[in-house]
Amino acid sequence: RVSGHQLSRLHTFEAAARHSSFALAAQELALTPGAVSHRINMLESELGFRLFERFHRRVELTSDGERIYWALRKNLDYINQEIIDGIDNKEFELHFQPIMNLEDNSIYGYESLTRWNHPTKGLIYPDYFISIAESSGLIVRLGEWIIRQSCEAAARWPERIRVAVNISAYQLHNPGLVDAIKDALRISQLSAERLEIEITESEKLDKSIALPVLKEIRSLGIDIAMDDLGTGYAALDYLLIYPFTRIKIARTLINKLEQDNASQYL
Repeated sequence: RVSGHQLSRLHTFEAAARHSSFALAAQELALTPGAVSHRINMLESELGFRLFERFHRRVELTSDGERIYWALRKNLDYINQEIIDGIDNKEFELHFQPIMNLEDNSIYGYESLTRWNHPTKGLIYPDYFISIAESSGLIVRLGEWIIRQSCEAAARWPERIRVAVNISAYQLHNPGLVDAIKDALRISQLSAERLEIEITESEKLDKSIALPVLKEIRSLGIDIAMDDLGTGYAALDYLLIYPFTRIKIARTLINKLEQDNASQYL
C-alpha cells in the first residue's frame, strides 16, 4: 500500500524490500512492535507474511529482504498475541446495525458487527484484524465469542427482532461450528428462527465441506444469507448449490444497474 487507496503490485519479495515506504515501515515495526498505527501493523505485516510464503522457495532473498520479512513476521506474531489478549480481556465488542423492512420501514432485525476496542489504538474495525485472525486460526475462538454474544444480546430483544451474524469461510471449513451455534442458542435460550448467519459471496467455499455444514445449520431452523452478491465467486452457482434464504445484493452491482445490461439481467 503506497498511500491511501493506492496499491503497488510487488512481483517478488526483493521488490518489496526495495520499496522504500514498505522497507521503512518494516524497519520501524522491527524496532518498536505495536508502536506504529494499527493500519501499518496489520496490513503491512500480513502483506509481508504472504509475500514471503509465496516467493521464498523461488527467490533468493537479499539480507535486507530476510531482515524485513522477520521483522514483519515478528510483528504478526505480536498482533496475534494482542488478539488473544483482547479476547481474554474482553476488548472486543459488538455493534448492531439495523436491518429494515422496506414495506413498512420497521426494524426487522440487527446485523452483529465486531469492533476491537484496543486499549492503546482505540476502536479498530474488522477489516484490520479478521484476515489475520483467519490466517492464525484465532477466528475460531473469536467467532465462537461473536456467535455467543450475539445470541445473548438478541435474547433480550422483542421476540420479532432477529440477529444476523457473519461467518467466514474459514469457520465453515473447520469442525465445531454447528456445535458452537447450538451451544449459543441453548445458553441464551434464543430460538433458532431468530438467528441468521451471513456468508460473504467473495469468499470461496469448498462445496464438499461447506454444503453439509450449511444444510445442518438450515435444518435447525436458522436462516442463511448470502452477503454482497455480485462481488465474488460463481454467484449463480452458489445460489443453486447452497441453501440460502436471503440474498444481500452488493452496492457495486446496484450502482451498475443503469449502465450495465448484464447487471440488470442478474
